[in-house]
Amino acid sequence: MARVAEEGIAQDIASYKRMMRRLGLSCRSPKIALALVGERLGRAKLNGRLRRRSPLSSFEELDFVVMAIENKVVLWENLRDLAGLRERLPDVDFEQLIARAHAQRSQLEPFRLQAGRSAFVGSSQPYAASAAAAA
Repeated sequence: MARVAEEGIAQDIASYKRMMRRLGLSCRSPKIALALVGERLGRAKLNGRLRRRSPLSSFEELDFVVMAIENKVVLWENLRDLAGLRERLPDVDFEQLIARAHAQRSQLEPFRLQAGRSAFVGSSQPYAASAAAAA
């Protein structure tokens, strides 16, 4: 998981920033700061445990990372096709960026599935039991 975050995602952020600079767009944005604040607030949620992480926390975090990777695929496709950057930035390999995102998703999927099993079917089952009771 660390390799995906450190290598792949960091490379994608660097690629995106290079594209923005080449297009004369600012990399500084209030949206970036708001996203960071939102991410930190999301970690402060109540999870029914005071001293240790809930199994649901790991699943939730991995699920959000996988969703972000899927959104990154859509971003690369939109920049390539709809924004016309394939022609404006012919040296940017959008196919490789898309393939890297798919590889990141594949690398994280086993961890996401295991975290989901632990959260919903594990021995403690507080969330699975409360979801079944609510249904």
